[in-house]
Amino acid sequence: YFVVNIRIFNDLNGPFPPEFGYLMDCRTVMLENHISLTGQLPQTMGNMSNLFSVALLFTGLGGELPGSLFRLKKLRVIRIVGISSPTTLSYNTTEGELEMAWSLPSNVGDIEDTQLKRIVLQNSFVGTIPSWIAKLKRLEVLNLQMNNFEGAI
Repeated sequence: YFVVNIRIFNDLNGPFPPEFGYLMDCRTVMLENHISLTGQLPQTMGNMSNLFSVALLFTGLGGELPGSLFRLKKLRVIRIVGISSPTTLSYNTTEGELEMAWSLPSNVGDIEDTQLKRIVLQNSFVGTIPSWIAKLKRLEVLNLQMNNFEGAI
């Protein structure tokens, strides 16, 4: 059995490639301080059937998290910490792009077998907190601090 853990330290830039989701044996994805990495996480991340942990810390990524990510049966931890407050999205003058806020998908499909225990989403989320979060039976930690969510919980 071959285990792949990805922790990239050099400064990646450009759009996040959809091919990333075909790293099926990957167990851990950690991207930190990649401010020039842009775009959304691809739906193809739902193919990463051995994924245990995702940590995206201070990247230029944003947009709606793929619903397929929340259906991964082995995924235990999602940790996303944004660059700036979602109410103060900034214009990246060097790249000429608006840094995107994150949002949660309104529907993720069947999450009966999901093993997610820890969701930490800080400093860059907007929109509503979807009702499917209450269906995560094994969730132990839900940290939604310093975001700009709206609506009822």
